Amino acid sequence: MLKSFHLKDLILISLLATLSIVSKPYVFMASSFATSSLHMPAGVVGGIWYMMWISLTYRLVSKRGSVFLFGFLQFFLVMAMLGTPLIKAITYLPPVLMAELIYFFLADANILFTDMLVGAVANLTGTILSFLLFYGNQSQILLVAGSIAIVSGSLSAFISQFLVARLNNVHQLVRTSSERE
Repeated sequence: MLKSFHLKDLILISLLATLSIVSKPYVFMASSFATSSLHMPAGVVGGIWYMMWISLTYRLVSKRGSVFLFGFLQFFLVMAMLGTPLIKAITYLPPVLMAELIYFFLADANILFTDMLVGAVANLTGTILSFLLFYGNQSQILLVAGSIAIVSGSLSAFISQFLVARLNNVHQLVRTSSERE
């Protein structure tokens, strides 16, 4: 799988994974403020930011396996940089596996729809896994949290689409200016 990636792809995936982990504590604090009184994981609301990185990675690298590689790198970075325990770090892998599956089957579908579906399914997967591992059997809260996770995860697609468009514009400007020289 790694043979299909160029060094530029691997650097970009590493950069995105690192930025996502570095920004996590700030997003977590803001999200926890909104969800702690409801006894829900912070990622339910924070998914709008967390899931944005998944679709951003796929859209910028555009190769199968890039999302899984991103999530696998996040898995190690969250333990090394933030001291997250292994049992909690494992929750980073199933959402990216679900995202990779959706990108595999819907590669030619509408980009915004696909990214919204990826964000919704990945955030719902993370929410369900967090509830099973850390919150016990609270099915009524899980229904509410799952609904919020679907909405916030799907909204992440709009942020990633905006960023991809801006990054492509910057890339175009750099390429145009280097051709003039």
